[in-house]
Amino acid sequence: DEETREQARQARFQAARASLKDSHTVVAERQALIERRKEEYERQQKNKRREEDARIKAAREAARRKEALEAQRVREKRKEAKEKRDAQQARRQQAIAQLTSMGEDVSRFATDPNEDPIAALKELQDKKDKEAEEAEAKARGHAKQLDYLTRATREAEWKRLQTRRRELLEAERKAH
Repeated sequence: DEETREQARQARFQAARASLKDSHTVVAERQALIERRKEEYERQQKNKRREEDARIKAAREAARRKEALEAQRVREKRKEAKEKRDAQQARRQQAIAQLTSMGEDVSRFATDPNEDPIAALKELQDKKDKEAEEAEAKARGHAKQLDYLTRATREAEWKRLQTRRRELLEAERKAH
């Protein structure tokens, strides 16, 4: 009986030893699985961080480009406005010079920036054009009168000459 007990005891130890070996293998495999999952999770997190960093970098770059374009647009608008002001000032100076050459008083344009020399020049030119048209109409009227008088004088002179010729012819006939 003791032998059976010994065999049973040995069988239990062998079963326990085998089970320990199996459970050690299971634990090792479980630890390896956990380690692999942990590494995979860390790799995924690292990829997510890299993608997020790339997305943030791209967003910053896009914002920088947008700001640069906006700044360029503002510079161009300022440049256009300055060119427009400069051109307006040049036209103003040119109008003042023309008014001066026409003998107009331009002191009011120097003291009052709201005075418009361009409008004053246009008014003066319109006035001069109107005066020129009136002078031309008057000259045409005088030319018509002169032409009429010339024609009338010629006709009157012609009649007088014909009358004088007839008188001379009659006097010559009487003399013969």
